Amino acid sequence: MEEKTLKRAVENRLGEMATHPKMQERATKLVDRKLGAMLYTAGEAREIAADAISDSVVKLLASLNEGTSKLLLDDASKPITEDILSHPLSKYLQFSVNNYCKTRLDRWSLDKNNHDPAGSGEKQPKESGVRSRYEINSEKTDDTDFWDQHIQQTDNHSSLDAPKVKGMLVQRGLKEQQISRILLYLGGMSFAEMARQQGGNEATYRHSVKTALNKADLQDLYTG
Repeated sequence: MEEKTLKRAVENRLGEMATHPKMQERATKLVDRKLGAMLYTAGEAREIAADAISDSVVKLLASLNEGTSKLLLDDASKPITEDILSHPLSKYLQFSVNNYCKTRLDRWSLDKNNHDPAGSGEKQPKESGVRSRYEINSEKTDDTDFWDQHIQQTDNHSSLDAPKVKGMLVQRGLKEQQISRILLYLGGMSFAEMARQQGGNEATYRHSVKTALNKADLQDLYTG
């Protein structure tokens, strides 16, 4: 089978693998094992697993197109059997999800051990990662003090309860895409990373998030 045909077969198999329930379950377990202590809701592991698989698929497709993938095409193009987790594509995705979690763990780390970010030879304490937590209590009938406390207490916006924030943003008239981008932004993702993962350019995401926060009267959450 010629290489072009093999690549097409691998792409088809990859689509099957990425959406297979057993693969998604395995990815969710990996996320929960690596990041479980830092997750806020039961459903967040599934959401992160889906993002990790999507990110892995995009990268593999790019490497296949560029001819830089180290996957053996003959093996990767084989049909998916009951023993799905032993398939080369499953192993690739599991490895990639694991690396995805390691990256997130590093970003979210609360480790206070000394490190040397500038290579100066002088050890400095690490800053708290974006998953530092604090308690937000609201006794009002609306959401004003929730946001006020959040803005006043920290710049660490990802500590917000994502499902609760989503509901509040819906009430403030925002659309699904706007909410999705705001949640990514509050979770610590840069506009450049949004553009790389979802397509488009950095300026588009910056404008979208800023406009949406202004519309929701939450402009103080925008830090550029």
